[in-house]
Amino acid sequence: MLLFAYVQSKHDLKGKDQLLVLIRKFPEGLAVVEVKDAYPNVLEDLQVTNSPHHIYEMFRTQCDVDTVMERYPTRQ
Repeated sequence: MLLFAYVQSKHDLKGKDQLLVLIRKFPEGLAVVEVKDAYPNVLEDLQVTNSPHHIYEMFRTQCDVDTVMERYPTRQ
């Protein structure tokens, strides 16, 4: 017997704009695994934000966790 379960994303995001707002809320970095299933194109949007002309970057921590953060955090 096969069972299927729908797992809801940890963060309810509808698109890139909400993703960028969420990233800003985590100045030390946001684990990609927390948003990877938020909406269909989230991984593509994360790749775009990682390009040199954007203010976000992705990196791998010492614990092998892919993380995204604002390159030059804004002061609040």
